[in-house]
Amino acid sequence: MAGTDYTIDYQLTTADGVKRTATLGSGTVYGNLRTTGIFVETDTVTVNLIPSEEHAANYNVGTKTVVTKVGGGAQSFDISVPKAFTVKVTAPAGSTISVGTFGNYYTYEFLRPQENSISTQDGDTVTVTYRVPETSLNHFVRVQNPDGVTYWDFNKWTTDQDIVVTRDDLHMDDDFNKDTVSRFDKNTYDLGNVYLNINAKGYMNMNAGDTYELDVFRNWQAIEGFVNAKIALPDAHYEVVDFDGKPSDVVSIAPNADNSCLAYMTANHQGTALVKVTYDAMTHKQGQSSTADKTFSAIWPEFTGVFVVSVGADGTAIQTNMLMDRMDVGVTKDEQKQLDAEHDILFYLGTDGASYTFTPESGCTVTVARSTVGKTMTFNGFTSQGCHRGRRDRRRDGGEPHHRSPYRPGREGRRGHLSGHHRPWRQLQAAGRRGQ
Repeated sequence: MAGTDYTIDYQLTTADGVKRTATLGSGTVYGNLRTTGIFVETDTVTVNLIPSEEHAANYNVGTKTVVTKVGGGAQSFDISVPKAFTVKVTAPAGSTISVGTFGNYYTYEFLRPQENSISTQDGDTVTVTYRVPETSLNHFVRVQNPDGVTYWDFNKWTTDQDIVVTRDDLHMDDDFNKDTVSRFDKNTYDLGNVYLNINAKGYMNMNAGDTYELDVFRNWQAIEGFVNAKIALPDAHYEVVDFDGKPSDVVSIAPNADNSCLAYMTANHQGTALVKVTYDAMTHKQGQSSTADKTFSAIWPEFTGVFVVSVGADGTAIQTNMLMDRMDVGVTKDEQKQLDAEHDILFYLGTDGASYTFTPESGCTVTVARSTVGKTMTFNGFTSQGCHRGRRDRRRDGGEPHHRSPYRPGREGRRGHLSGHHRPWRQLQAAGRRGQ
């Protein structure tokens, strides 16, 4: 009962981050007496149900936040005060320990540790204590350590827990590390690819000062089975380079503190850069595996996520006219034929390379940046070498796929013909720039 078992904390924040003075009242809604509050549309409304002192030891704060919209009307808050229990996690010193819930619509909620609960013992371990809500969702523990491999464990707790994660769990003393790449011989359910929320051209333009939410999806996901109820996230990394492979500050990328697969890319100043996205190996205790091994590979180097970003030099209007045969697939509109930088892979046999012919809009020149793939993927600039005008053949050879390789059309010239001569796994990614 409100006022006895818990109190209601009502908070309002304006769209520009200013805290409002908020007062609660009461009203009758469909014949039922309800606690009510007013807000201005576009406000962020937060309601907390705070257990009384008598119940604080066994219950957590119930909370809900809604960002209101113009025309959204009245909001209804159905909140429970969840039963809670104590979860204590001990891990090797230097570890970062996270505890939370994973559930509907692939939502991870990272809980905050109890105040003053982080302690070390003899410099060998660190212990963190959390108050965890009882829930129908899965709970998780994630442990990260700079000298080990990130570890995930999912469960559904209903009582206090005392969890110990060891050096062996983090692979701190063996040859499996963050950079380890493993193939299907270790786990047939583990493919080290990546999807990004850029676009089919692998190119985007921003204005200085703009911010873009960058989402990274491991592909295949590290799951426990077809239910997808326990999905471990890798630690993602972002590298911004110029066309010669040197560090660039055209954009900066800030990963989320809890989930590095969510990041924010900010356009700093005019220019153009390549962004490379990778992720580390990890352990998923319940992970789906064709062997007893529960480790998952770092990104396969040939699948490094690559896209081009320009600031104040918009090339999105350039029509590249890069198409793919869809063979026996029913094509009902022309856009279905367009080459997709992320999903379409060009193939060739052997080591002699392959060719791809297309006809960009009139007035274009074409250059290509060919990646070199070893333990990592690197680039060393755009070149016109291997780009030929006037070729009329257009072919796709069968065999192994290519590496990701941005091409750059500019205004001047007509027909582009790209040849690859390095190694298998070269995939073309589109990026347009005017006046190159």
